[in-house]
Amino acid sequence: MDRRFSFLALALVSMLIIPIASAHQPRLVMGWDIHTEAKALLVSEPVISKAYYGELSGKPDYYKIVLDKKTPVYIGILAPNTPEARTDISVEVYDYKDNRSMTQVILLDGASVQWRQYYEPFGGDWYLQGPEMKENLTNVTYYIKVFSPLNKGKYSLAIGDTESFTPGEILNAYMAMPVLKQAFFSRHVLFNFLHFLGIILAIGSFFAACAMVLTTERLRIRSLPYFYSKAKNVAWIGFLLAGSTLIYALLQNTSNILAMLRAGVFLLIFILFLHANNRAHRLETKVPGTLKASMWLSIILWLVFLLLTVALL
Repeated sequence: MDRRFSFLALALVSMLIIPIASAHQPRLVMGWDIHTEAKALLVSEPVISKAYYGELSGKPDYYKIVLDKKTPVYIGILAPNTPEARTDISVEVYDYKDNRSMTQVILLDGASVQWRQYYEPFGGDWYLQGPEMKENLTNVTYYIKVFSPLNKGKYSLAIGDTESFTPGEILNAYMAMPVLKQAFFSRHVLFNFLHFLGIILAIGSFFAACAMVLTTERLRIRSLPYFYSKAKNVAWIGFLLAGSTLIYALLQNTSNILAMLRAGVFLLIFILFLHANNRAHRLETKVPGTLKASMWLSIILWLVFLLLTVALL
């Protein structure tokens, strides 16, 4: 038993660590006030791979690196592969010699290169990858300026190329991923979560109710309404969650024929659910054939609904 538990624990840890092995440590800085050198965000351990997810909102963003020895540092710029993505975002790395004159060390000119599509396997997301460079930097303070002609657009500033994930960083990466998908990639994470939660609650409880009705013997017929009512209450919560989110999504795009068909199937399932609720409370000696037929039809329609849901992902 102990060996089995150890094996399962090792397998679980491996499942969490292996997918993240080639990822950057995520840092969400969208909305932060880092628009001047005085408020520049200090990048600790610049050789460790990190990705700073930000958005230009009319002003440049500033980062700062402090080195105490000559260090090779990787810097790259990416953008989300979305219709509104901007590929004119640039990165300038500079320092101040003798605390007086500014000296440019690196310029990644986003407007002068062809950005290419890049797939990041950990989050399963597509980026547009802009210019990148690895440079040996000496032991001074460097500022990193992220900007564009209009200072607009979302970006991911990659700094460092040495992968390092402590348990805390692994946890942070998994917790940050839903927020990044919503804020950076404009995915409706919370909306989709509520929608699928509603589907799970509705289909799980309704299938349980169907199983009770379709397998009930004559001797247990009197206790059936009580147990059915318990499953029905959970199903109502699921139907309300799934139905409200489905209607909202449909209103956002009324020209999607497949989504319209899916909504129609959901309406039929709901009507059959109301029919089952009405008949299940009036059982006396046996389960009527019409109730069994409607429940079997409901199961088939749920499978069709799930197929359409997967097709629309």
